[in-house]
Amino acid sequence: MGYWILSLIANTIIPIIITIAGFILVKRAPKKINGLVGYRTTMSMKNNDTWVFANHYFGKICTITGPVMFFLSLAATIFIYGKSDVTILYVTLAVVIIETLVLIASIVPTEKAFKKTFDNDGRRKI
Repeated sequence: MGYWILSLIANTIIPIIITIAGFILVKRAPKKINGLVGYRTTMSMKNNDTWVFANHYFGKICTITGPVMFFLSLAATIFIYGKSDVTILYVTLAVVIIETLVLIASIVPTEKAFKKTFDNDGRRKI
């Protein structure tokens, strides 16, 4: 039971953090470009317009993927209730890896939106 509780926490904490971060980026993104907080890529830090766009867009993606990952992770964790410690370990590891890959993959649509909206110098396309 103890390992299952740890699995439940490990499997759901990442989606919860992603969801909260998404809401923060959409509603209260950092006002100033900085190297510490926010969606930080070379393109997003070109100017204030790209910074606001990136944080808002990525935040919207996180507010969608976070809850979806939460419920899928919760389902996977419920499925392993009562299983062996080794099974719980492997499923937990798999879920955390998948959650991390989904988070990294969320960068792709944001960067595509950048290329569609801005030129290489960070100016909006007309």
